[in-house]
Amino acid sequence: MKRIMEPLTMMGARIKSAGDNGCAPLLIKGGPLHGIDYISPVASAQVKSAVLLAGLYAEGTTSVTEPYVSRDHTERMLKLFGAEVSARKTAAIIKPASELYGGKIMVPGDISSAAYLSVQASWFPALRYSSKM
Repeated sequence: MKRIMEPLTMMGARIKSAGDNGCAPLLIKGGPLHGIDYISPVASAQVKSAVLLAGLYAEGTTSVTEPYVSRDHTERMLKLFGAEVSARKTAAIIKPASELYGGKIMVPGDISSAAYLSVQASWFPALRYSSKM
């Protein structure tokens, strides 16, 4: 969680790891946020999404620059909902939003969500039922 705690703390969030080890569970206290220009050491859609979502309600513009572009699903969704999001090279930039609008969307299935169950099922022999029970 350190890689998400760091930029959010830079924005003014008060986040502490309950075990002082940078891992969940986290203790989070609300408060005003300000925009930052964050340079991420790794390309991570999760870190980028956390910072951009916080940037929606921060004072000023927020940007996240990555070594290379990671998935942009959050940016696309936020744009669809009315947020002012842009991209410049490997940076994603968001301005604060006073209001977002939901809409009808189609989210495609993701086989990776079923991977754990598929692998688990492949390890168990087929159950055989007998009428002589």
